[in-house]
Amino acid sequence: MIKYMLIFMSTFCVLLSACTAKDTVYRAPDETQVVKQKALTLPPDYELRPPLPEKKATESKTSEKDK
Repeated sequence: MIKYMLIFMSTFCVLLSACTAKDTVYRAPDETQVVKQKALTLPPDYELRPPLPEKKATESKTSEKDK
């Protein structure tokens, strides 16, 4: 039982010391040194085709009258 307690305590101490490293200091970013980036844009849709040329308004009216 003492053997397991010794193993547990030594493992606990090693893990605890790893979590409290003194060399790691968190520094928040400075607001004045933050660089703003351009806004993201959507890439063009390459499968999009140009619209078909429309018939002139006079042509469509005359074709309707011919019917």
